[in-house]
Amino acid sequence: VTDVVEAFLATARSDASGVVMNIGSGSTYSVNYLTELLGGEVVYIPKRPGEPDSTFADISRIQTQLGWAPKVKFSELVELMMRADLQSQGLS
Repeated sequence: VTDVVEAFLATARSDASGVVMNIGSGSTYSVNYLTELLGGEVVYIPKRPGEPDSTFADISRIQTQLGWAPKVKFSELVELMMRADLQSQGLS
C-alpha cells in the first residue's frame, strides 16, 4: 500500500493526464517463491486453461516520467501481511 500511495502522490503532483502507468514491483515472482515465504505446504495441481505462466507489470513509464520506483521488497510485503494477519487473529 505504501508504494501505491507514493505512486498516486507522484502522479497527482505531476502534469500527467490521460496516461496509463503501471504500478508494480518491477519483478516477477513465482507461486513457489510465495509459498516458500509463507511457509505453507506445497501442493502441485495441473495448470488451469488460460492461466498465464507469469505476470509482470512494466513500470518503466512511471519510472521514466515520474521518477517513481517501488521501495518495499516483495519478501518484506509478505512478512508485513503475515504479521498483520496474526495480529488481527490475536496470535502475535
